Amino acid sequence: MVIQKTDSQTTPLIRPYDLLKKVEVCPQALVVFDSFDWNSLLAKIHLVPGSRKNLKFCSLQTIMVNNKPITLAGPGMSASVAAMVLEVLIAFGARHIIGIGSCGSLDEKLRIGHLVIPQNAIPDEGTSSHYPLPGKKIKANPRVLRRIQSLCEVKAQTWACGKVWTTDAPFRETPQKIKNAQQKKAIAVEMELSAFFKVGAFYGVEVGALLVVSDELFAQQWNPGYTTQKYKKALVHAIDIVLQVLSQPEGEDEISQ
Repeated sequence: MVIQKTDSQTTPLIRPYDLLKKVEVCPQALVVFDSFDWNSLLAKIHLVPGSRKNLKFCSLQTIMVNNKPITLAGPGMSASVAAMVLEVLIAFGARHIIGIGSCGSLDEKLRIGHLVIPQNAIPDEGTSSHYPLPGKKIKANPRVLRRIQSLCEVKAQTWACGKVWTTDAPFRETPQKIKNAQQKKAIAVEMELSAFFKVGAFYGVEVGALLVVSDELFAQQWNPGYTTQKYKKALVHAIDIVLQVLSQPEGEDEISQ
């Protein structure tokens, strides 16, 4: 006997608005994955007074960029937390969302402080499978991807665009797993994007990301650089890029210098 699934069987019992009731969210949002990057960002921007909302797994606040309100969310480290943050943002009205964070380089051409624009992601985490999209690849929204690429070209940053490997077990990045990811053409490893992209596509919103290389793994040994000035300066540039993309007028794909 085959039991056919009905809407009542596939609809989640708990949704963001059941838990949070009402949260003010802007159509544009920036999600910061790493706590280190989150603290660095908060030290450099001005928050709209009274806009801070502390959730159990992250906080939300509003910032103004080029006279446009943008929701700042984070920190959202790991695939599961990033997905939860995205669920909340989407449920309350965000439709254009960019994630920013760090990554480990799997390509010798990508060094600490270089930028990575993820096109798609290899899932090696437990969250993305809960958002089924049969036959579709896990990838960034093309329009967001194009806008980030355009601004990176204008800013003359050292950057690469490609596939990333998403893991939820950073202490299990073994030489064999790194080699496998490299064979699949992954240029970097991080902890959120396969779930982040999948959730965005599942709900039909525009989602993209920009990462900064914080450490190097391509030589089968770990070279950390997240405390270096190269990384910190690159992070400032990356934040500037994504905020300019998010504050760009709607329908405008060309970005001026």
